[in-house]
Amino acid sequence: MEYKDPASGAEQMFKTVMAYLEKHLISNKEVETSWRGNEHAQHEAFAAAKRSIYVGGQTYFASLDSFLTSGNFTVMQLVSVVGIAD
Repeated sequence: MEYKDPASGAEQMFKTVMAYLEKHLISNKEVETSWRGNEHAQHEAFAAAKRSIYVGGQTYFASLDSFLTSGNFTVMQLVSVVGIAD
């Protein structure tokens, strides 16, 4: 790539990256989705984020199993960082 100054080089790189993204990732930019399609996509994104809370969280499941089989149904609180599991 040849350019006369850093700004020209940056502009060429931007155009190249943008052309690649438009060709490979933004190919359906002209397709409009329905209101229902948008709602569904938002719901799925929200649900995916919530499902990731318990990925690999065997410690949480063991705590819940122990609590539920103990017969002592008082208050139980599990605290962790969202998305982090052991």
